[in-house]
Amino acid sequence: RLLCGLLAGLPFPVTLTGDRSLQKRPFARVCQPLSLMGARFSGEQLPITIEGGTLKGITFNSPKASAQVKSALL
Repeated sequence: RLLCGLLAGLPFPVTLTGDRSLQKRPFARVCQPLSLMGARFSGEQLPITIEGGTLKGITFNSPKASAQVKSALL
């Protein structure tokens, strides 16, 4: 999830994959605010393709406290 934030700022598409346990985990908590910033995602679970580029700043109030989401947005 942390890598999603880093990769969302790159000007080319990147696909993330993972083992079976990671492929079962949702990434919506990170994808949703990054989408508001301008990144595009192929889905909300792995494998996921991120098309990033120039991101814009947003004000985001997370419904659930999450260090992973906060780190990805920073």
